[in-house]
Amino acid sequence: MNDSIVYFGASEFSARILEGLITSGVPVRLLITYPDKPKGRGRKLSPMPTKVVAKRLKIPVLEETNLHSEQLKKGIKQVEPYLGVVIGFRILPEDIFTLPEKGTINLHPSLLPDLRGPAPLRWAILYGYRRSGITIFFINKEVDAGEIIYQSEITIDPDETHSELEQRVAAISIKPMKETIEKIFEGNYISFPQPDIRNIKPAPKIKKSDRIIKWSEGAEDIHNRIRALSERPGAFSTFKGRRVIILKSIVLDTRTEGKPGKVVSTEDIPIIQTGKGLIGILFARPESRQTVSGRELVNGLRIKAGDSFM
Repeated sequence: MNDSIVYFGASEFSARILEGLITSGVPVRLLITYPDKPKGRGRKLSPMPTKVVAKRLKIPVLEETNLHSEQLKKGIKQVEPYLGVVIGFRILPEDIFTLPEKGTINLHPSLLPDLRGPAPLRWAILYGYRRSGITIFFINKEVDAGEIIYQSEITIDPDETHSELEQRVAAISIKPMKETIEKIFEGNYISFPQPDIRNIKPAPKIKKSDRIIKWSEGAEDIHNRIRALSERPGAFSTFKGRRVIILKSIVLDTRTEGKPGKVVSTEDIPIIQTGKGLIGILFARPESRQTVSGRELVNGLRIKAGDSFM
């Protein structure tokens, strides 16, 4: 049996898992990722995080945007993969995910069928979840709906940001993914259909409207929005016409009522009135500036009690 694996991925989350699998001996023979993209103010071409890992570990890379291309099919067939693994990538067409002998598996950071979609960790935080999970499943024609091979629960700290949660979930995903791959190689796995659960919540791509802080919401809901979108793209508000991305916050009170968006104190950090409760800004990124602490934000924008965030 050819035990080679073709890996599809691009994101930082995917790159962390890819590195863990390769360094633990999983036989990844080819990485499929996107071409380099312009990044930053200089618009300099930057490689995908997975490509950086693959090049460093001497794994061949095929960069492709057209998932129906003959070049892509030819590149995959050349390594004669037994299994495909996709994490943090676009939806694969059937003529691609069926090329490996055993098909293709995906790791989705949620307890499927809940939080189907491209942003499960962000939406778990936005919904105020204290628990979510990891699911490894076989890909089929329906998005995030294939048979489950492995599933486990994870906890979410009430102050954990998306970037912190993503790093933690990537780290704890490597071992179950490696063990699942080994079981498939050995023919020693069990898969089962996803349960038919009502009231599941979606996890769609984040839109600009999702990033806007609505101060009329309660303190905990605003705190969750800030956590879910930190570090990037960032939840934002405006202060005296300038956009301020808020990166880290603290809920100080969940009962106080007053004018939403009003600054009630600047003694240490900016403390803002919400629809119900008070929230403090710990770190923020003002428009066209670097990340600053709450105290630095007060000084830099000359925030005073009685001012308002909009």
